[in-house]
Amino acid sequence: MMNEKAENLSKRKDDKTGFFIIDESTNPKRGKKMEFVGYNHSSIEGKQILSHSVVTSYLQYQDIDYPLLGDVYKKKEDCTKKEEFKTKIQIATKASNSR
Repeated sequence: MMNEKAENLSKRKDDKTGFFIIDESTNPKRGKKMEFVGYNHSSIEGKQILSHSVVTSYLQYQDIDYPLLGDVYKKKEDCTKKEEFKTKIQIATKASNSR
């Protein structure tokens, strides 16, 4: 229902409505020694799977998608002193906060 409503809104050429879309996806992996791999919830599998958790955001305006940001989520214990830990929400909203 919500997707149908969003589709109808985005098809109206006279409308200035845009959508800021945030997506978190799991990218399944096999090797446990790969950098930043861990167990993350997969909505497709319905359980925790060994994967990278990738957070992306983009802006959709009329028929055009504008990619804004994409980053691999890193668990707190995987971050170094140089790299500050960020939650998935902080990663996703970074694009909306930058000018």
